[in-house]
Amino acid sequence: MLRSALLTMTLLAVPFTAQAQDSAGQQVRRRERVAAVVDSIAREAIGRKVLAGMVVIAVNGSDTLLARGYGLADLENDVRMTVAHVFQLASVTKQFTAAAVLALVQDGRVDLDAPITQYLPNAPVQGRTITVRQLLSHTSGIPDYAESPRIPALKRLDLPPDSLVALIATTPFYFEPGEQMRYSNTGFALLGLLIEQVSGQPYATYVEQRVLRPAGAAQAHFCDPQALVRHLARGYAATPGGLRPAAFISPHLPYAAGGFCGTAGDLTAWNAALHARRGGRMLAHALYTEMVTPGTVAGGRRTRHGLGVALSDMAGHPAVHHGGDIDGFTTFTAYLPDDSLNITVLINTQGPTRPDAVAAAVVEAALGPHRQHPA
Repeated sequence: MLRSALLTMTLLAVPFTAQAQDSAGQQVRRRERVAAVVDSIAREAIGRKVLAGMVVIAVNGSDTLLARGYGLADLENDVRMTVAHVFQLASVTKQFTAAAVLALVQDGRVDLDAPITQYLPNAPVQGRTITVRQLLSHTSGIPDYAESPRIPALKRLDLPPDSLVALIATTPFYFEPGEQMRYSNTGFALLGLLIEQVSGQPYATYVEQRVLRPAGAAQAHFCDPQALVRHLARGYAATPGGLRPAAFISPHLPYAAGGFCGTAGDLTAWNAALHARRGGRMLAHALYTEMVTPGTVAGGRRTRHGLGVALSDMAGHPAVHHGGDIDGFTTFTAYLPDDSLNITVLINTQGPTRPDAVAAAVVEAALGPHRQHPA
């Protein structure tokens, strides 16, 4: 009888063992597919001398599919790229700024639907009522100072934020607040000033202490060209004559719209802490839901932006993401909530290799194209 019971238990265990082996095999094949796709992209671009280096981290649930550096972090000194290298993150910074503003909302110190002039009386609204929410969702219509013809001559200067905003003080609005959506760095410069005004702390200090460190983004910091930063990647531009060092740009020019530096690991931690946990330790669930809800404009039309994040499909899979593009660097980070897929691609070259395209290739390799189920 005992022998019969043991045989029955053994037979019952066989399917579960087979399932575990099959699942482990699928994980291995998924990692191999992702690595093969990214290896091919990097090899081709580096071979054509249009890419200096790149870091890719992809995590599916608790399974790290890929965490690898490609090419060089410093061409002049032949320094290999690693996942520890620090990049200028450019407009990915907007997620940090948005989360910091929402933290102030959570603490009862800012009202999303209050006019920005309630906090910044001298904001250049030109007689219009612009809310904090409209600045976060790019629906304010305020002109982008990055499009000012004066910007090229100012790139090397450490301009204070109010001087950036003053560049568009008399520039006509794109549209009336709430009518449409159009990306504007000026909105996030104003949000940086809002953070300073309400918190009583420098913008970078508040963002680092209130949202980045709780998220586990240990290396993320406001870029400082005067500081000694270990594993700092140099930026390059792909030109017809080959790769060239990128022109210098002061981090004070992008400011709260794009002035942070960090590693791919920082962004992976950020996605895991904020997006995978729907607010995590930084934001209440209800506020996080507002962050990732598409904005609306005139006529009730929905946009593809939430509050400081972009919302669209990647290879047919819904994603919360943001990219960045600044002298010498292109960046992209995304979280796919339905698939628990966390992807970051950082490139130290402005050129034809786009981080969002690399990330989309990772999604397709890891998950396959999304298939619509018949109704």
